[in-house]
Amino acid sequence: MNAPNVYAQASIKTADNLRSVAHSAAVRELSQLSLPEIDTAVDAVAQFAPAGNVPGVILNGLARLPGRRPPAANVHRDINLLFKGVEAALDKGGFDTMMGKHQIALHPVDRITAWLMVAIHLLHQYPDLLANEWRERVYLATLQEVTAVQPDAAHYAGLYAAWEQQRPYGRDRDADPNHNFAAYRRHKFDQFLAANGST
Repeated sequence: MNAPNVYAQASIKTADNLRSVAHSAAVRELSQLSLPEIDTAVDAVAQFAPAGNVPGVILNGLARLPGRRPPAANVHRDINLLFKGVEAALDKGGFDTMMGKHQIALHPVDRITAWLMVAIHLLHQYPDLLANEWRERVYLATLQEVTAVQPDAAHYAGLYAAWEQQRPYGRDRDADPNHNFAAYRRHKFDQFLAANGST
């Protein structure tokens, strides 16, 4: 399984686990959010912190706290758990796997340099990546709304989940050499929309 698929599967598993906790009676009693708002929050957490059952465990613990104010030690512990969970989920399809696949062994200084360059590159693309995220969600939500009374409404209601299954997390071989990742993802979404979104 390639890195994008591993990331997508980790995100889906995290969302499923977290959703089951977030929909529980204990959490629902504490929250002022509607179910669709809870699901939106769950999807956002799962996408940015695919950490298996860790987010659900943390939420479950927070829901049971008296006063809803966790001690500083618990916050520190939960943050460490979250990072470890993300690291474990992404290790299967992340940087080390790709290096091993290409039989590349890096000196620790080179490894840190590579991570820093990736972080810098990501920060430069961040506005475009956020624009993609917003555009994908709004387009598919709007398409779902305008087709709600159509006979094939279920197809349109499931488009975001279908997009999550194939949304790219890196440039593939079909990428235009002049396109960065944000442009590539936008192009792939446009292709997905053309294939699945016409009414």
